[in-house]
Amino acid sequence: MFSPDSQRIVTASDDKTARVWNAATGQPLAILQGHSSVVRSAMFSPDGQRIVTASQDKTARVWNANSGLLLAILQGHTDTVWSAVFSPDGQRIVTSSAYTKRVFRVVTLSEIADLLAK
Repeated sequence: MFSPDSQRIVTASDDKTARVWNAATGQPLAILQGHSSVVRSAMFSPDGQRIVTASQDKTARVWNANSGLLLAILQGHTDTVWSAVFSPDGQRIVTSSAYTKRVFRVVTLSEIADLLAK
């Protein structure tokens, strides 16, 4: 996934990490470590300042896109989190597993909705 300015790429990996790369040179910029299982998706926030990852470890995590520091762990799923995405305004994150979808407010990183899959 490209950053909004197209200068960086973030990739998800089976080695329990996500990696940030320089899009022009392919050089690694950061390794996002902390998940305990496969990382299924990774995405930049609309302003390019944060990254959200989704994992088979039943969590999503929010990272500082520049430093690679972990900012928050988003919990509450009972199985693999397949995707996590920022809203277009960057104010919310939606996480999705097989049976649940959750919405988190980015400012407080607190859950604001639990959407049951029908």
